[in-house]
Formats: sequence, structure tokens, C-alpha cells
Amino acid sequence: MSELLIHIGLHRTGSTWFQQTALPDEGTPIVDAWPDRSDLARKIIKPCNADFPADVLRMELDSRCEAVRSRGGIPVLSHERFSGNPSSGAFDMNRTAERLQRLCPDAKILVILRDQQSQLESIWCQAVRIGLYCSANDYLRPHHPGDFRIPHFEPSYLLHDEIVTEYARRFGRERVLALDFELLQKDSIAYMNTICDFIGAEPVTEISQEVKYARPHPLEAAILRRGNLLHRRTSMNPGPPLESEGLYALWKKMALFLSTHAPLRMRRHFQERHEKVIREFIDANDTRIRRSNRRLRDELKVNLTSDEWRF
Repeated sequence: MSELLIHIGLHRTGSTWFQQTALPDEGTPIVDAWPDRSDLARKIIKPCNADFPADVLRMELDSRCEAVRSRGGIPVLSHERFSGNPSSGAFDMNRTAERLQRLCPDAKILVILRDQQSQLESIWCQAVRIGLYCSANDYLRPHHPGDFRIPHFEPSYLLHDEIVTEYARRFGRERVLALDFELLQKDSIAYMNTICDFIGAEPVTEISQEVKYARPHPLEAAILRRGNLLHRRTSMNPGPPLESEGLYALWKKMALFLSTHAPLRMRRHFQERHEKVIREFIDANDTRIRRSNRRLRDELKVNLTSDEWRF
């Protein structure tokens, strides 16, 4: 299937902005072919191998793409879950890549990368927002060596050369565009025009720079996670003692209010403490991360513009 762009994340790299601002924008040539992200994950990511209906999905995807092309657009599939999930160590990333290859082997791939320090800071805060109740230290701490019951965060998630290599192996390096998240942060027009050039589309001249769903401040996250323990059931918190959406909504408002109105010194303290925890984890994996980043820059020719990348 030609003229299809698949956006695969990574997590905390502006995927929500891309899905909710760029794709619906009438000024961009790319159109969301499958806007129901839950349905997309349920049909492509979730099924076990024996239940994966590749032929049926290929027909549905082809129909959706043709509908977009008939209106003069270029179809896009977008889901950050295509790159795996950090809280499960991206254990199924390769399986999802193989499924996407079976469905649309001629697609082009867009992957957005982010320096590991700021990405991991954001990953924990956002995980708290969706139900996690443990501290950043516990989130990053390895499980008992003999405990393999469920996947959990793995340092290998931060080796970004692996995902670029996996998709390049399946689709061809020339069909994989890897961008630094910093480009979106600095200039959304340049960001979108790099994507347009990659897919052979006309450049855009105007687009919103609003980035939605920014992660909570570490102080807000510290308050929120206590409420998750008591009030919110999610896949990362399957058994809270008291499940109440109403109580959680109140707790969430309180966490935002207290964080917003806290003294600047307290907010800075929580921010610095959070950065320190993440930095110590990055330092413990420094050799592997630097090797991965050098490979991205030197071998895979990814333009890593942020000063925060470790080489």
C-alpha cells in the first residue's frame, strides 16, 4: 500500500499534538485515516498472534486510505503505542512492527525521538496521571531477578537506535524519518514541513503551536499518585482499595490547585528532586545510552539537535 504514513511515537514526543492539532488541521496535506485510537490499538496491537486478522484488517485499512485519497489527502496511521509502552518495557514493539509490515509494507514511517533525561522525566509524571501510584524510584527499580510475571520498565526502552533499526530493517532506511522532538518544540512549521518533504507533499504555511496534555509538574504528580492508590483503577493500578471516579476527580482538582499555588521554592524542590532521580538512573546506564545515541547520529544519520543528548 503506497502513500501511507505511519506515525509510531515515541511516548512523550508530542504525539497528542500531532493527532489532535496537526492531523485535523485543514492546512496540512495529511489526514488521520483511523482517528479512533482505541479501536486501532484493539485491532492491531492487542490480539495475540493466533487471533490477528491480517487479511481483514488490510481490507479495512485500504478502504480507509482510499477514502482519504479521494479527498486529496495523504492518509496517516498514528499511535504512540506502535512503539511499545515504556511501563511494560516496550516488550511488544517488534511484534507490532511486524504486523504493520504485513498490513502495509510500502508505508513510510515517522518516529519522533527525545533525549532520554527529559523523556523519562515526562514518562513518570504522565504515568502518574493515568493511574501509577509508585514513586519514580520504584518505577525505575528492577523487579526481583526471578519475577518475570508481567513486563515492566526496562532501561533498554531508552536505546532509541533499536526502534529506528527495527523499522528500517522492515521498511527500508530511506522510508523511515526520525526527528528530534526539539524541532517541534522550537518550530512547528519547520517540523511539519520536514514531514511533508519526506512524503512528497506540499509545504504548510500555518499551524497551531499549542501542545496539549503537557505532563503534570512533579509536585502535582507527587500529590496525584497518593490519590491513585485510593481512588482510581487503571491497567497500572488494578486494585485500589476504594474505587471512585468522583473522589478521584476531586483529588485531581486539589492536586492541580495545590501544585499551582504552592510556593515557588517548594515547586523547585520537587522539580530538582525529580530531575536528580532520573539523572541518577540515566547515569547508571550512561555507557549504553551514549553508544545508542552515537549510533543514531553517526550510523543512522539522525539529526539530534538538542543539547541534552549524551554522546
